[in-house]
Order: sequence, then structure tokens, then C-alpha cells
Amino acid sequence: MRRAVPFAAVAALLAVGVWLLSRSPAQEDRLPTQATAASDSSRSAPTRPRAAPASSRAAAGAPFKTELTRAEVEDSDVANGAFAGTVINWGDGKPVAGAELAFEGQAGLETVSSGADGSFLFTPSGKGRYRLALVSKEGFLPYAPALGRSPIEAVPRPRTLVRGMRVYLSPAIDYRGRVVDADGEPIAAEIRLLGADTGEQVLSPIRDRFSAGDDGRFGFHAPDGAMLEARTADGRIGRGAIDGKVQVTHELVIVVTSNPGLGAARISGRVIGEDGQPIPGATVTCNAAGTMGMAFQALTTVRSGDDGRFELTADDSPRIQLRVEADGFVRKLLLVESMRQQVQVVLERGNQVAGTVS
Repeated sequence: MRRAVPFAAVAALLAVGVWLLSRSPAQEDRLPTQATAASDSSRSAPTRPRAAPASSRAAAGAPFKTELTRAEVEDSDVANGAFAGTVINWGDGKPVAGAELAFEGQAGLETVSSGADGSFLFTPSGKGRYRLALVSKEGFLPYAPALGRSPIEAVPRPRTLVRGMRVYLSPAIDYRGRVVDADGEPIAAEIRLLGADTGEQVLSPIRDRFSAGDDGRFGFHAPDGAMLEARTADGRIGRGAIDGKVQVTHELVIVVTSNPGLGAARISGRVIGEDGQPIPGATVTCNAAGTMGMAFQALTTVRSGDDGRFELTADDSPRIQLRVEADGFVRKLLLVESMRQQVQVVLERGNQVAGTVS
């Protein structure tokens, strides 16, 4: 028997969780940290599916996104239940064939590939929760956070098939970079993509080291908002971000100077739980913040050690926003007025966004 229900009600985590990933930090913090399925009496009308925009801005958008659509729930012969969906190119709205999706369960990773029409069917081998751990396809930016870090979870129901999940992958844009000195003359440099080993590409990393010759030119791929740092042989440093202009022109110019003020400021701290125990592996992102405390430029990202301690080296900005996240804990934001200090971050236990088929 097939029955249609709002996708938000049957797979709130699958769609909402990924939707949260595609929003800016300031937007995310205005969203609730929990979501539950609505009862039959309180369900609203389903959201109408929208075609992915085909603009150049969308093509360079967030590497991973889903959409709240209407889902079809039907009886199935699969003992543990199943989920079906489609992988779509965020740039042009066309299906993506041959994309690999990996779900992390109690038995490890279970993989499935999208067909010629972009569709996929995931039939879990067991019961319990499954995290969407990886979505990748050559020519696209992957979604591949560290194991156990994906906030996107699904709990299949026995002998029930849920259709309607839409997964968007963003094309890996061929960006052109150029390093110049203070006079605008090209210069050779080594370039690093900052934070590439701690974001959404940990399991399937994208290239994060590049070299520019005497002409100062290099090519690269990077997600929106990424920061690149160039260093010359004589110690000059410069940084450039994948901002709105770069996303449209696909060209990035990094200016290196002899006294850029980079790397002069440090902040160290420790991440602990409410019980005072250290939290290892917490992600600590350092953002330059405006006068209202809103993050506007990502500087660097690190992970806490086994003792919960971390140390950041970044631009000496008058205001710094620290964004601290750990699996099973509520995300925390701190506004730091001076980089030269030690901080202790206490995270509270909390649940991820969750949804239930009803």
C-alpha cells in the first residue's frame, strides 16, 4: 500500500539535517536544534518540489544539499525497510549517474550507487540508525565528513519503503588563481586551502596544496567561503576567500605582503563536557567577526586533542567568533575580544535533528 506524506514528517533528519549544512553559521543559529515529526492532525500541506537554479552562483554553491519535498511511503518486502531517492546536479538540475552514497551503521559503511537516472535505493542490512556518511562523484565536491560526524541520520522502518529524498551535489568549479605582490607583479608561491582536512571532505579529501610558478598562476577547486593562503619563498604571506565575486568570475587574486600580520595571534583552550571531562575531536572554527559578533570570514579550523585542548593561529582580528562542535553535543558560539588568551568551552549534551516515519 502506498501513501503520500510530507517529506519533512517522514525524513526530517535526512532533509533538514543536510539543509542546515548549506546555510551560513549565522542563519543556522536562528534555527531550532531539534525537529520532530508532526502528528496526523497537525501536518501541513507538503512543500512543492523546486528545480535547482542553473545560475553560475548555484553551480558554485554548497557542495551538498537536499530539499524538503513530498515523500511516498509504501509497504515493502524488504525486512529492514529501505530509502529511495535521486542525486541531482545543483548547477543544472539534471540527474547525476554513478554517484556513490555510503551510509554508516552499526556494522560499518554500506554503499549504494545512483543509476543512469540518478536514482538510488538503500536497503540497510540491519536495524538501528544510519548516518549518511558519504556522497561523491568525480567532477563534484564530495560530502564526506569524518566518520561519526555526519548529522544526517535515518531510522528505517521494517517492511517500509520511503521515496522522495533528493540529494544535490555541486560541480567542482575550475577556479583560476593568481598570486601577486604589493605592486601587482606575479610571484611564485605555495598555496594551501585552509581547513580542508576538517570540513565536509575528510573521508574524500579534495586537493588542498597548490604551487604557483613565476607567473603566479595556479588552478584549484574549493567550496564557497573557503580561504586560501599563499606563502612565498622569502616569507611573504597573503590570503584570499571564495567570496561572491570569485564565485561569479571563477578567478581569485591573492596579494602577498612583507608584513601581513598573519600568524601573529594565537588562542588556546580546552573543550570539556558538563561533567568536566575533556571532549576529544571537537571541531573548533575560528571566524573573524563584525561589530555585532556575526561571523563573516573563516580563518582556520582545528580539532581538539585527546585531552580536549586546542590551539589556533590566525589573523590578529579585534573580534573573533569561535564555533565549537562535537558529536552528541550542542554547538556553541563564543565571541572572543582578544586572540591572546585561553578559553574553556563547556558543551552541553544534546540530540541531533531527528525525524520519525509515522
